[in-house]
Amino acid sequence: MKVNFVNNAWCNSPLKYDNSNNTPKYNVRYLSLPKDTVSFQKSSEIPSKVTTYLKQRKEELGKFYGDLTSYDLEKLDGIQNGIEIFDGLSFSQIAYLASKLDTVVIQRGCDNGCIYCYCDAKTPFYMKTNHYTDKIDFEDYKNLIDGFKELNRRLDFNIFGQNENVSLFLFNDADCSTIYLEDKDGKTYDYADLAKMLYDVTGKKILFDTAGWNLNDKDKKTQKRMEDLIQKVVNSDKYDFLQFNISLNPFHSIYNRSVELQKEGISEGNEEKIKKAQKLREIYTDRMANVIFTFSPLIGRKNSVCHDHMLEFIVRALVKTPVDGYTRNDILKIGSEIVDKVENLYDQDSMSEHPKVIKNKIQKKYYMFRIRFGLADIDSNPILLTNKKLLNKLDKETVTKTLYTKSELFNFAEEGKDFMTGLIDINGKFYMTNYAETYPTNITLNYKNNKSKATAKIEPNLRDTLITIK
Repeated sequence: MKVNFVNNAWCNSPLKYDNSNNTPKYNVRYLSLPKDTVSFQKSSEIPSKVTTYLKQRKEELGKFYGDLTSYDLEKLDGIQNGIEIFDGLSFSQIAYLASKLDTVVIQRGCDNGCIYCYCDAKTPFYMKTNHYTDKIDFEDYKNLIDGFKELNRRLDFNIFGQNENVSLFLFNDADCSTIYLEDKDGKTYDYADLAKMLYDVTGKKILFDTAGWNLNDKDKKTQKRMEDLIQKVVNSDKYDFLQFNISLNPFHSIYNRSVELQKEGISEGNEEKIKKAQKLREIYTDRMANVIFTFSPLIGRKNSVCHDHMLEFIVRALVKTPVDGYTRNDILKIGSEIVDKVENLYDQDSMSEHPKVIKNKIQKKYYMFRIRFGLADIDSNPILLTNKKLLNKLDKETVTKTLYTKSELFNFAEEGKDFMTGLIDINGKFYMTNYAETYPTNITLNYKNNKSKATAKIEPNLRDTLITIK
């Protein structure tokens, strides 16, 4: 359910240049090692020629020794020896993965059913019935994190300093509200725990995207998990590297079905369909009001990586198409309904004996301002129209009227090959994608527990061509 990928640009380049002599200078945030690592030490696993070369090159580079592009990667091959997660990989392959990494997938499967979903997310039921594994094993994830920690220790700098993405994802085709892991002893690690592990080894902002959850008995555990997660984040500054994104759009399966029933009901003169359409609309606006209320304690807090807001809204619509139900005006209308329901929840909360969110009128006024501002910022993106379900929903004339026809989408995908980022699936396989096309690579991490397990196809548009990294 990743919807924020187009905004994953870096806010500060990890590599800057002095105007006088073009000397490379690293941003301290990227150069610094995580706090729990120590400086470079020799290891019996590492060939002596590697340690000799690394020491020599470090002395030559001085304070700029953290620029991996200044090293001969072949001469560093072997520094990864003995790190289990990297078994069978060359250092060049590991460095390439670290420089391109965008996503470490924790879980697969999503119930939101958004019709534009670029990754064509399958439901958890689909995963189960097709015998696909849908979660990374916690021990595999920990080995991945520990492996990079050890590699950073041996290098004495952060290998992710070459990665230009300021943000990383722990999901691809899942809603973050459902993501957590348990270790072999039954201990639970929530999203903040898992994100903290990745942040500590990369120094990157970690994103959390959700389109909400239903207000029924089935999702009571999700509601409790999210309430606990938000309280955990706001009560400790050690999670301020997170950014939470609430996705509001007219493509969610619940809202989409209400649009379809409304059109059918009007066309057929069927009052029952019209009533059902309105009921589904109420269900959708209720759930979105609930997620905004639940995440409200994040409003006004800043992310420590780029100093932007910890809570943002991602609002999508077909701005360039005249399809009823999916236009800017439609999303503004449903956004207004959601805002009214949020305000009602705030009022109920403030009048309760023990308010959870709203303590005074000034706080409520500020929260309402931020929400209205966020929901009015509507985005239209060409990636939306790479999805076959959405293209089929639009008639040929409508698609032709947009700025992004199928032909232009093909060109977009072709041109995007030079800007691909990397994704590690839950079985350790590494893919490259530009979010219009996806390619397998010859890199597979040594995930001991999931390595041999089948996973659903990575989307969008998985190609047969293998990208080979030496």
